[in-house]
Amino acid sequence: MRNLYAVILAGGVGTRIGGNTPKQFIHLAGKPLFRYSIEVFQSWGLLKSLTLVSHKDWILKLEEAAGPVLEVNDRIVEGGASRHLSCLAGISSIPYDDEDMILIHDAARPFFTATELDELVGSAQIYGASTLATAATETIVKVEENSNFTKESVPRSLLYMVKTPQAVTGKLLNELLANPVSKDISLHPTDLCSWVETLGKQTGIVPCSSKNIKITTPTDVVLATELLKA
Repeated sequence: MRNLYAVILAGGVGTRIGGNTPKQFIHLAGKPLFRYSIEVFQSWGLLKSLTLVSHKDWILKLEEAAGPVLEVNDRIVEGGASRHLSCLAGISSIPYDDEDMILIHDAARPFFTATELDELVGSAQIYGASTLATAATETIVKVEENSNFTKESVPRSLLYMVKTPQAVTGKLLNELLANPVSKDISLHPTDLCSWVETLGKQTGIVPCSSKNIKITTPTDVVLATELLKA
């Protein structure tokens, strides 16, 4: 492994969280949400560069807010019409090769650690791709489509909730990129795990802290604020 790169997806519009400001700009304890992810990666200290992917309408605001904390090799690029296209936009800005590794992260997840990053990289070296995840702790059921009754229970011992960051080697990434992207956005992979599945390959699992929540709703903002206080 030569170089480590990170792509932070910060292009959401925050429709579920309400208001007119995308969630990546919401302030937690005096700082915009996206800053927490940058700070974890920078304190880790192993990245060659970091790429922020932004919705085109918010690039100038992101440049203004992130510019002072970005390092010389870091960059901000315009995203696409889906999460996957935004991910591809970030990847295409990076001069990686087969021996490098790219970490893909959602800016709405501020709570991950340097130790988890170490374990993630180690796992990706084995599997080619790996993700942080937490084991399911609640009963989960399947339902009939468009119904409000249960079809069957799913053993939670078989289930993990996928988080980010996720990591992929340059070699596997090139295999993934060799497949054309569907014109139908609804068919795009929703994350690295589902993308790797298109090759019939496995993604490594790295158990992480239950604090790795995604800031999606106003309730999540309250919970994240309390986690920061703690």
